Amino acid sequence: MSGASQAAVSATPAAKAPPKSGKDSVTCSGSSGRVNFSWKTGWSSTTVYYNDHCLGGTRTTAAFKFYNNGSTPFYKCVTFQGDAQGTYKFAHINEIMDVSKDTKKCKNT
Repeated sequence: MSGASQAAVSATPAAKAPPKSGKDSVTCSGSSGRVNFSWKTGWSSTTVYYNDHCLGGTRTTAAFKFYNNGSTPFYKCVTFQGDAQGTYKFAHINEIMDVSKDTKKCKNT
């Protein structure tokens, strides 16, 4: 029985690590509410889904902290329109570690 199990396992190609996903939120700038995020790191990009509950169309900038293969993490900031929902796509495979409002470390993108 163990020989059959080993044959079945070796017949399947070695899979890469599964894509990462997560969720986080930040508070609105100047109004009550939150911006909720969820994301999934795919094989060629990272898609962020957002739902901005900031009233009155208040825009909120969020800082995304990305894993950088064990070296110093890098940051990118994105501004989201208030009272809206949608998706934002990062063009590279980037594993998001955290989302915050600390925009001091962001790259200008």
